[in-house]
Amino acid sequence: ITKIITVTLALENGKMADTITMSDEAVFSVARNTSHIALTPGEEITLEQAAYAETLAELQELFYAFKTECMERVSDDALVEAMRLIYNEAVHGDLTRLADADRNTIYRIVRTGSLRGTEWEREEMRWEDA
Repeated sequence: ITKIITVTLALENGKMADTITMSDEAVFSVARNTSHIALTPGEEITLEQAAYAETLAELQELFYAFKTECMERVSDDALVEAMRLIYNEAVHGDLTRLADADRNTIYRIVRTGSLRGTEWEREEMRWEDA
């Protein structure tokens, strides 16, 4: 959650095109067993690139959490597709809400290829009607 708060504060106080420079502390304070974007001290990236990289790192962590929760019974491709469907069509990029998906919801989405029968069914129908 610290990463999400940091990105949110940066987005509220900066512009996506603003450049940030990675400090030693920013690079080396990331624990080795967590996802990170492999930057080096002194490297410059835009705020947009940092936000995108952070989103990818969070999605990767969620993927492995879901994979474990589903006890490896769902293929990687099927899980990625289910996550994509939830992320894009149900929670509209909200990683916290994506993380709330449970194993039964993932199984249902993998089986049906849709949000029907899940808590997000109305979201999918609303987007189809638009």
